[in-house]
Amino acid sequence: MALAFTITNSSGPTSFRLQVTRVVISHTRAPVAAPLPGNDPLLIDLGQWKCNITLEGTAPEIGTNLTEGGVSIAEHNDLESMADPNASPNWYSNNITLTDDSDRNAGTNPVYTVKIAGLTLSKQEAHNFWSFTMNFVGFLSTPGLD
Repeated sequence: MALAFTITNSSGPTSFRLQVTRVVISHTRAPVAAPLPGNDPLLIDLGQWKCNITLEGTAPEIGTNLTEGGVSIAEHNDLESMADPNASPNWYSNNITLTDDSDRNAGTNPVYTVKIAGLTLSKQEAHNFWSFTMNFVGFLSTPGLD
């Protein structure tokens, strides 16, 4: 069974389920470093954390109209329109909510507020689905989850 992530556009009620086979989440902190002549660099820590998320998975062909839990499973064309700055609704410039629904018995699942940083789609000749890799940058919206 694939991992389940729900992606929702903040500007409208559009939501899709992503069929994910691999997730990589990294939280990084990047203080500002200012070089000083003849001294150690001055580090200014603004306390900002950044979350990088990479989702790898599969997307069905266009027109399959599959759903899971009442939410449409993102097809190839849905993923492409998410990364297109001229598509409507505009996923490119709006905040996106990414929810990890993989463990439905956990009670509160991690929720991230992100923007799409990149999308790669690939199709192999013998398969009737697309493989995708989506990269996101954002932050954890529900901190304190154990």
